[in-house]
Amino acid sequence: MPPIRTLSRLRVLIAAAACAAISAPLHAAQPLVLSPPPGNLGAMPATPAPAPVAATAPAPVIVTGTQPMSATSSNTSAADTKTTWAPSLPAPAVDDEAPPAAFLDAARRAIAANRTGEAQEALERAESRALDRSVKPSNAGQPSGQPLVKQIAAARHALSAGDRQMAVQLIEKAMKHPEASAPAN
Repeated sequence: MPPIRTLSRLRVLIAAAACAAISAPLHAAQPLVLSPPPGNLGAMPATPAPAPVAATAPAPVIVTGTQPMSATSSNTSAADTKTTWAPSLPAPAVDDEAPPAAFLDAARRAIAANRTGEAQEALERAESRALDRSVKPSNAGQPSGQPLVKQIAAARHALSAGDRQMAVQLIEKAMKHPEASAPAN
């Protein structure tokens, strides 16, 4: 029979193992950081403990045909944003490589047919096609100062405010801009 002292140590070890097994799921998200053994570690460099990784939400998975759709313009300003997601808008019947003027014309026709969602999408695509500039990465967040881009943005804002007449006027003005008909680079 082992001495009583050995049995006490064995019980302590078993109790510690049981506590570790029970609390392991509670601490699973925290990284395990082991301290180095005591003694001289020689020339081994000291490394800081890894920083805990913040939990992030998984990236949304978008499957074509399943996301919410909307035929009306929305999420264009704080006033008309009612959800944290923006519905897909109907794509204009314009080739993806078309110049901004083709998307502007599609937006004008969509507004005339009361298809504001399609008009919003066409204006956003026209603006993207017109954004042809080279900037430093540190200035990438600065709005473009290009006149055509500003005119298209003004038309988008008029559409989001419900002023269709002003949106059409701004679209027609933008269509007259020389860069609107320029082919894509």
